[in-house]
Amino acid sequence: NYPNPFNPRTTFAFTLPEAGAVTVSVFDADGARVRTLLAEGRSAGAHEVAWDGRADDGQPLPSGVYFGRIETQGASETQKVMLVK
Repeated sequence: NYPNPFNPRTTFAFTLPEAGAVTVSVFDADGARVRTLLAEGRSAGAHEVAWDGRADDGQPLPSGVYFGRIETQGASETQKVMLVK
């Protein structure tokens, strides 16, 4: 993701070798899912999804460490993200 640390927005970039379902979620330091950014099929190639530091309910989240998780069919990757206000 970039930038990292961020305020007020960061972007998760990923490349799919083939078309398929993708889920991009953000978790807090306790492991609770705070935001689902993407949950749909995407074509093969490069993609980006932005996060504005808000929870699913639209409320701004406090400064801290979060984890962005990208899941595809058969693979996943987790990245540490720092929200600094």
